[in-house]
Amino acid sequence: MSREVKIGILGLVAILGSVWGYAFLKGQNLLTNSATYYAKFENIDQLPISAPVLISGVQVGTVSGKKLDLNDMKSVTVELDVEKQYKIPSNTVATLVSMGLMGQKGIDLQMTGPCSGADCAQSGDFLQARIQGMVESMLGEDSLGDAFKGLGGGISTAFDTINQRLSDPTNDGRISQILKNIDELSAALVKTSGNLNRLIYSTDKNLSSLANNMNSVVGNLEKNNEAIEQILNNAAGFTGQLNDSDISGTVASLKTTMTSADGTLKNLDKTMAELEATIISFKGIARDIQSGKGSMGKLVNDAELYENLNRTAFNLDKLLQDFRLNPKRYVNVSVFGKKQKAYVKPESDPALQD
Repeated sequence: MSREVKIGILGLVAILGSVWGYAFLKGQNLLTNSATYYAKFENIDQLPISAPVLISGVQVGTVSGKKLDLNDMKSVTVELDVEKQYKIPSNTVATLVSMGLMGQKGIDLQMTGPCSGADCAQSGDFLQARIQGMVESMLGEDSLGDAFKGLGGGISTAFDTINQRLSDPTNDGRISQILKNIDELSAALVKTSGNLNRLIYSTDKNLSSLANNMNSVVGNLEKNNEAIEQILNNAAGFTGQLNDSDISGTVASLKTTMTSADGTLKNLDKTMAELEATIISFKGIARDIQSGKGSMGKLVNDAELYENLNRTAFNLDKLLQDFRLNPKRYVNVSVFGKKQKAYVKPESDPALQD
């Protein structure tokens, strides 16, 4: 057998297994020969697909389908898939029962006995339908009557005991006390009811006020709906602008600017250090001048030198003034052997002025 044939057989088996599994989950067993019956209920109380179909507590099939009648929308047709080996009488009653405290549902086929020939229901027939209550499902139809009979007897006995105690003259005090307690309890209940009514009235007022406030808030929101919408649109536009903007480029440019600023700060630190060194040097020079070191120090601190320089400058100024006013006194040029004129002393001689 070739490899392709093996793969084909495996795929066919997988498909058949999937179909059988899907049908099994729906409550249908394709490997067994079965008959289909129908029952119409007014309410199936969430009866699931694949719920068991029982005869005397033995599962003989499953619920394979359910469909709501679209004509009246009040009845549901349930499809019952029962193994063909079980012959179902035509008068069988399909009863919807509760199968436990957790609310599991199932269909119990209730019949009077076996059938044969024309007395048996055929596949596709409708069976009678009935819904059984939870108490009846738990106690059974026969036990239910006994239970109600016992309950009725117990109630009758209780009333007889109460009547006997009331008619007993020795119990007057206790019965009076009981009646008094009942009166007090009734008065307390009346008082409590009044307090409760007042509480409900005040609460109703508060609720009305709260409702009015809520209406006012809703009205304000409706009035400012356009403003709120405008705010939301502005926020959306701002978000879109942030998404469209080149944030990464801006961050890169900011990093470059910060790097350049860092270099500038380093150069500024270097310049400040050089300036500090220059100031320290100037402080040393000023200290030397104050202490009289060097020519500048002597010039600043020696008063006699200052007076001599001042006197020299004054005499030089007089000399220049006299030279300007009486140049012949200092320069005498003779052209062609001309005899030099005698010097005439000026009336006002700057050199003689102190």
